[in-house]
Amino acid sequence: MIKLIASDLDGTLLYGRNNTVSDEMFEMIREMKKRGIIFAAASGRQYHNLKKLFAPVWQDMAFICENGAAVFYKDRIIAEQIVPMEELLEIVYMVEADERTEVALSSSTTTYVRPKTREYVDLLVNIGNNVTEVKEWTDVTEPCVKVAWYEKAGVEDRVDYWSKKIKPPAKVVTSGAEWLDILYPNTHKGMGMQVLLEHFHLKKEEVVAFGDNINDAEMLEAVGYPIAMRSGKDAIKEMCQYHTDRVEDTVRMILDGNFLEK
Repeated sequence: MIKLIASDLDGTLLYGRNNTVSDEMFEMIREMKKRGIIFAAASGRQYHNLKKLFAPVWQDMAFICENGAAVFYKDRIIAEQIVPMEELLEIVYMVEADERTEVALSSSTTTYVRPKTREYVDLLVNIGNNVTEVKEWTDVTEPCVKVAWYEKAGVEDRVDYWSKKIKPPAKVVTSGAEWLDILYPNTHKGMGMQVLLEHFHLKKEEVVAFGDNINDAEMLEAVGYPIAMRSGKDAIKEMCQYHTDRVEDTVRMILDGNFLEK
């Protein structure tokens, strides 16, 4: 019996240039609650952003935020992975020096920025982020969980470039068409999923997850039924037995009881 369904957002539940969750999905999340199934949003986005995105139903959901660095349920942090500030700032200064980038340094509650343009701040606000501007990165005093950056021209061909510059154990992954994130060995969506499995006392065979990109790989490996988007990366499709064009269609199959028949 399926007891938890998780989905990545950008490129998965949100596809194309769509930045809103469908009313159909909201109704299915309400139906999941009635049946004792938990729905979890799993994203590189911050918690405040996700709460706005799922405003009609957020109280009935779990959230794997910041690519697994923070996990929330019932408006409470149930796990977060703090990264030493000196490690984060080393990457921040390196990335910021590139003229194509705008950096985001995230805590569990806000996104710190030292913007090069107002356009970048407006972008973050418009997608629902809590944003805190600083004059110097050393003005950030609270613990932080992640570095990400935005490149307006796109990041498809930039992963190799940054991977050569940023030292392990930090790992560079795409988190959207214009975003790159830093992952650490114990900070990824798979760890966030493991937190939820332990919190709700679930077996992996009771969990479904949807994803499309490399930053979803660990989460898909952590569940019994990993489902790849047909529009996703080849490496993600290869690791998943099940593929779909649309999350809502497969969730409907699960709720109707015929998912495993397909």
